[in-house]
Amino acid sequence: MSLVPSLVVAIAVGRNGINGLLVASQVILSIVLPFVAFPLIYLTSNEVVMRVRKPPPDIIVSEETPSEEKVDGVVVEENEVDVAQIAKHQEQGVAPQETIDYSNGRVLTTLSYGVWCIVFVANAYAIVMLCIGVQ
Repeated sequence: MSLVPSLVVAIAVGRNGINGLLVASQVILSIVLPFVAFPLIYLTSNEVVMRVRKPPPDIIVSEETPSEEKVDGVVVEENEVDVAQIAKHQEQGVAPQETIDYSNGRVLTTLSYGVWCIVFVANAYAIVMLCIGVQ
């Protein structure tokens, strides 16, 4: 299904049409890139968004834990045990206080915004030159 447009262009206009289609798709992707990358950089650099709570120690499953356990005489899969333990902690009002911060550091954030600015300025320059008519 996704090859049909390419095949139509290839049959209708030949090799030059395919080259034009590839160039046009790359131009569109490069124009969209800054609008996709900025929220990604912002959100992964935000400590509030990238902070998660540590689970209680008895919920953490190690490699030594068997894949099946008996709970009240019923064989339960490992994932079901975890869900049951989490539900038990929530009912008791036990909430883990420690958090893990997965946000990007200042150096990586600065570098990411720098690359984003270069891509944005290059795209703006290319669009202006295209509008002026310089090829």
